[in-house]
Amino acid sequence: MTPDRHTFDKILRQHLSLFGSPSANQIEASRGRVRERLRSQSDAAMSEVSTAVGPSRFRRTFGVGLMLAAAASVIAFIVKAPSPQTDWLATVEAADGSHYTLQPNALLRSDSPRGTMLTLKDGSRVEMRSQSELSLDRTPDGIGIHLRTGGLIVDAAQQHDGHLYVQTKDMTVAVARTMVVVNAEESGSRVTVIEGEVRVREGALERTLNPGEQVSTSTALAKRAVKDEISWSRNADAIFAAFSKGMTQTAGPLQPFARPSNAVAPIAAAQVERPDFEEASIRQCDPDNLPEAPGGGRGGGANSFYMTPGRVNALCMTVATLIRTAYGYGPVDLDFIVGRGPMRGMNFGSVYGLGVEDGRRVRGGPEWVRSERYTVNAIAGDGVQVDTNAMRGPMLQRLLERRFQLQAHIESEQVPAFALSVARGGPKLKPAPEGSCEPMAPPPGSPALNGQPASPRTPPRNFADVRNGQKPSCGLMLQRNGPNIVFVGGGVPITALVQVLGSRLGGIRVQDRTDMKDRYNFVLEFVVDENAPGVPGLDPPGPAEPSDIPRAATIFTAVEEELGLKLDRDKGSREFIVIDRIEHPTPN
Repeated sequence: MTPDRHTFDKILRQHLSLFGSPSANQIEASRGRVRERLRSQSDAAMSEVSTAVGPSRFRRTFGVGLMLAAAASVIAFIVKAPSPQTDWLATVEAADGSHYTLQPNALLRSDSPRGTMLTLKDGSRVEMRSQSELSLDRTPDGIGIHLRTGGLIVDAAQQHDGHLYVQTKDMTVAVARTMVVVNAEESGSRVTVIEGEVRVREGALERTLNPGEQVSTSTALAKRAVKDEISWSRNADAIFAAFSKGMTQTAGPLQPFARPSNAVAPIAAAQVERPDFEEASIRQCDPDNLPEAPGGGRGGGANSFYMTPGRVNALCMTVATLIRTAYGYGPVDLDFIVGRGPMRGMNFGSVYGLGVEDGRRVRGGPEWVRSERYTVNAIAGDGVQVDTNAMRGPMLQRLLERRFQLQAHIESEQVPAFALSVARGGPKLKPAPEGSCEPMAPPPGSPALNGQPASPRTPPRNFADVRNGQKPSCGLMLQRNGPNIVFVGGGVPITALVQVLGSRLGGIRVQDRTDMKDRYNFVLEFVVDENAPGVPGLDPPGPAEPSDIPRAATIFTAVEEELGLKLDRDKGSREFIVIDRIEHPTPN
């Protein structure tokens, strides 16, 4: 190779490297757009050829043939041969306005901040929320939409000889000439009906929903007004207008499925009276005399939250923190634990320190909502049976609406994230057989984390012993090894690994794209550096540098070499609350 050619190749590689490698979705989108453009160019070219005569026709046909052959060879080289054009279920509108087809079982991820629009083969329209993932397949009597994560709005066409289904991990929705919103989150699924009637099935339980009705598979999902549920849509105003005009029943509260042990027949929808606090006392705290937390404790002082059956006590909390709690969110800094914050699993009789809302999760409103503190004591009526999720969620939300005149809505934004996926060589993790980890005895009342006690009586097994062949302790433990952090997993799901990786990556959420459903044993060691700074207060105890223990690989290299997985930079969607109206509390 000549020096000039060598220099040219080097410069070319440097510039091409700036663009990175395209994702599978980008390749599929590009392939579809190229097919559509080639088809249109071919049709136009053949139309032009048909009008030509004599020698010019031969030359033009020959030129078009060379053009199409060359283009086809490039496509085959880059993206392999396309699927047969008859085997498609939807057309997708790309961000640049072009369209391409979506084949059965192809994964589609909406990366555009504006979401993605699809038109199904039966004429139905689907709008995907940004960062949502779905695939389509053929069912015996129609088309199935498999929503893996995120949200979508389905405007179903009239089904003449089939059905359209939306399926999440725990719910199936049958729609026909209906407009419906479906959300799939880590903690469960939620369906909201805008127009028409839908049938919702969870296991053997089935019910019919009418306009304005909403149902979820988990009490951890906060109630959402219809207007908030569709606020992300590019057609939100038109959709809500259609809902308001066509709604035949008032919007009911979010209610989880009833679960009678002998229920096998369809369950009719029923209006359930919403439980509320019967009495409440709200008083402002003296900012110069706030109660202090005990030494080393995360609760007990100001910003503490405590529940007993039928009673809520919030000690000197800002109104913004109360709003964040009532809407079911945690602090932004803890988004890596679960998408909506660590508010699930609160128990009666435990004191929780909820921190102070810093203005990133709850926005808008006057400044006093983030500075003035109030103590709230609220009591439910006699005979009202409610759980912790209802009390610190919808019931507290309605209390704020009555006493503070609160009006708020939910919005979302794009934030940096990471995606965990399987590396090119395949995962090195193997499913953990039964009994391959050592259970740890919990103290009485200890909460569970990933199915294991969060505060075991005995210390977990050291990573060195596990590497020498001993069983790991059940659960996921973080340990120190000089300048390194070591994760020791015993019978844990990938979701647990995703959470602790997020904690090491500076509190940035990690999105699971591995599709690995088993539980696994593993040891993962990596160095603490600028790539894995951790979250303040969450580092395990142990010696740090200087140390004679060598530095391990970076977190990115270790994840790939030790687990057969990989971490890539990504974008995620983060929700926040916007205060539309609020006033100082009415007198007791």
